Amino acid sequence: TGDGRFVGLDIAPGKQRLFLRLHDRNQQGARGQDRVGEGLAAQFDPVILGQHRTLPIDGQVLLELAGQRLDDELVGDVRLLAFIQPTTGLFVPGRSETDSGRQTEALLREVAGLSDHVHVEVVNPREDPVRASLHGVERFPAIVVQSLEADTETGSEVTEEPGRIRFFGLPSGYEFMTLLDTVVNASQPDTRLSPSSVGLLDAITEPVHLQVFVTPT
Repeated sequence: TGDGRFVGLDIAPGKQRLFLRLHDRNQQGARGQDRVGEGLAAQFDPVILGQHRTLPIDGQVLLELAGQRLDDELVGDVRLLAFIQPTTGLFVPGRSETDSGRQTEALLREVAGLSDHVHVEVVNPREDPVRASLHGVERFPAIVVQSLEADTETGSEVTEEPGRIRFFGLPSGYEFMTLLDTVVNASQPDTRLSPSSVGLLDAITEPVHLQVFVTPT
């Protein structure tokens, strides 16, 4: 609170979810080494002293909350296939290489460290363009989220199926929560869609390419 007192929050496991958002950009620099916490804050709308407040939570608390959710809801194993293009080290006047690839890998490894069911594999698309093409990855960094059960076995060989869910760019801010939702959903054998929605999807006879564009705010 404004006068320095603490506010206690009683959050029952599995009963409430914290929705993350980009925090004040002026505070991001101070958390530059905190990949999960950078730009993230848990946003509540409780009335504290008669005012609506936003309560920032540091990266370690965010990790604990994310780990709790993964423990509660993950069913099967999930692979996070990260296509990251290494920096070239070349200096071009007027341009700078993005650091989003390294940040994305660090974030994914922290998420994988929260659960034995989450596995991260990093692929250099320059060295393995065939695999990048298999998953429809043309921009980097990219994250393909898959259930490990999507792989099929033929004799002694395991065939990797093309990914159906792809993230492009660093999944920070609101998109960290979206990534967490996707990991949980990919681990579960059943969908949360209604039977009528499933029926409509079953009626689709041609490939449909869905793209969602977001900008950090």
